[in-house]
Amino acid sequence: MNQGHKLSQEEIKHNEDIELLKDYLSQYTRARRRRVQLERRLKAICDEMAAPVGGQGYSPINRPKNQISEGAASFVIRKSEQETRIEEQRDEIAKDLLKIMDIFDYLDKNSDERNALELYYIDNLKWERVALEMHTHRNTALNYAKKGLEKLLTFKRVKRIIYKYRDDREKG
Repeated sequence: MNQGHKLSQEEIKHNEDIELLKDYLSQYTRARRRRVQLERRLKAICDEMAAPVGGQGYSPINRPKNQISEGAASFVIRKSEQETRIEEQRDEIAKDLLKIMDIFDYLDKNSDERNALELYYIDNLKWERVALEMHTHRNTALNYAKKGLEKLLTFKRVKRIIYKYRDDREKG
C-alpha cells in the first residue's frame, strides 16, 4: 500500500472482517493446542504418581505436624479432573471442526483456495508446508488463502456467523 493512500471506512471494515474470519477459523487450532497442553499436564500428574514416595525419617524442613500432605487420593482426584477436562476439550475440538468445515463448504471442494485454507486451519501446517503440499510457492499458497477468505466474505451467512462469534466473544 502506498503511503499517500488513506484507507476508506469500507476498506477498514473489510480488513477487520478478514481478521475476524481468520480468528474464527483459528478456533480449531486453538482447541487442539489446548488439548495438547491438558494432556501434557495429565502426563506430569501420572509421572508424579509413579515417582517413588519419600521414606519416613529425618527431614531438614520443619513442617507443622497437623498439616495434611498431598497423598495418593490427591493424585487420583487431580488425574480424574484432568481426564475430564481433556474429554471436554475433545468435544470442543469436534464442535470447532464442524463450525469451520461449515464455513469451508461455501468454497468449491476442489478449489486451491479451500485446499490452502484447510491445510493451514485444519491440518495446522505452516505456510511453507502448505506450499509443499500444494506443489507451489509459499506466496502462491498465501494468495490462494487470501482469495478464499475474500470469497467467503461474499456470503451473508458467513458474515452473520463471524459477527455473532465477535459479539459472543465480546460479551464474555
